[in-house]
Amino acid sequence: MCTKIFIALLATAIAMPSCEFMVASKTEKANFTLNGHWNLDSITPGKDTSSLFPALMLFAATDSMNKLNMQLHFKDDTIVAIMPGEHSDTILIKNDTTNKSIAVRDEPAEIFYYRPISSSIMQIIYSDSTILHLSRNK
Repeated sequence: MCTKIFIALLATAIAMPSCEFMVASKTEKANFTLNGHWNLDSITPGKDTSSLFPALMLFAATDSMNKLNMQLHFKDDTIVAIMPGEHSDTILIKNDTTNKSIAVRDEPAEIFYYRPISSSIMQIIYSDSTILHLSRNK
């Protein structure tokens, strides 16, 4: 259950539109690294209205003040999701930098794609086209 919520949150963060996409230099995008601490800024639901992923992500990432409050800590082979109330979940992943994809090593296996906008902003896209918008934690 926690893994599905995390996956939902991850996909939501990818969806956030950003003005930096248009102004980010090619150098910034070339210097992009997935590893690090990221904040979930927003969730854009996908086209599949029957998907529960956006709702699960919002539920897991929303604090008692109805604000998104989730951090994702990416490492080489894991993602640690820190949710409101100091709950956390660790997910084993395989990062494919060539295809810009993250394979979740869980049953059922899921693949997410990420889109670097700049060195400090990225989107994670779920299979239902839900987008998670993330910014690097400073």
